[in-house]
Amino acid sequence: MRITNHSGSRASYAVRIDFTDSSGKTVESTVVGVRDLEPGRTATLLAFGSTATRTPTTPKVAQAQRT
Repeated sequence: MRITNHSGSRASYAVRIDFTDSSGKTVESTVVGVRDLEPGRTATLLAFGSTATRTPTTPKVAQAQRT
């Protein structure tokens, strides 16, 4: 995922990613984040699930916070 700081000052971000199955049920969640991202900069992050599943899951942003 990519996080871009569109504000005018340094900021930190935390993003909760839910992995959902085909019925929309959340199978697993994880949090990714970046600290002190400079204005106008973009960070590229990877979110991994740790639970093995027999069916494909889809990652979705469930919540994001900037501080």
